[in-house]
This record gives sequence, C-alpha cells and structure tokens, in this order.
Amino acid sequence: MEHITNQEASAANLVVKRQLLNTQKELLDQVYSAALSRIAELPEDFHRDTIKTLLSRARSEIPEGIVHCNRRDSELLSRILSSDTSLKGYTKGDPVEIEGGVIIESKDGELQLDYSYRTFLNGVWETGLKDASGILFR
Repeated sequence: MEHITNQEASAANLVVKRQLLNTQKELLDQVYSAALSRIAELPEDFHRDTIKTLLSRARSEIPEGIVHCNRRDSELLSRILSSDTSLKGYTKGDPVEIEGGVIIESKDGELQLDYSYRTFLNGVWETGLKDASGILFR
C-alpha cells in the first residue's frame, strides 16, 4: 500500500513540475516576443546606425551584393546606400518580413548573411536563457 502511495505522490509531483515548466516557458516566450517588438519600435536613428554597422561588418564577407530589409527601413536603406561610398558594392533588394536589421546576399546568390534582429536576439536568447531562468524561477 505504501509503495502505491509513493508512486501516486511521485506522479503528482511530476504533473506539477511539468505544469510549472510549461508556465515558465510561456512566460519566457512572452518576454521574447515583447523584446523583439520593443527593438522594432526603437527610433529611426537606432535603425539607421544599426544598419550602417551591420553593412560595414558584412563587407569583409560579401563586398558586393544585394541588401534586403523590412518595409519600414526601405527608404532608410536607400539613403544609407546612396550616401556612403564605402557601400557602393551593394544594391537594395526587395523588402523582406523581418523586424529589423538586414539580410545580405552575394550577387551570385551563393552566400547569404542573416543580420536580422531576430537572429541576433536568438543568439542572445540561447546563451542567456539558462541564466535568466535561474534568476527568474528560483
């Protein structure tokens, strides 16, 4: 009888732990979505400076290519490409569905750099998730 009671208690503990983990995951997913939205809502000068930095960074890997950004930053990208002679190897491509940042592809289409905000947030998220979970859910 005691063995059955222990099994039932263990099963109940497992159910509670699973529910707690699911709730924690839902909360972290909400934080992730909110962070991505907040980054996308930052002022134009943030996006301008970020795009310039990302394009400078990409030049060593793809010195000439096609740059894609979201619709919001399309005009901004045009101004950046036309005003910065160090970026003369780049042309503006079609808008893509990203929250911000750029996606750069080589002219031959064989290489693509995903410098979208989501990609960077995913990198930070993966490395910091364990630490954040430890702090939030002690």
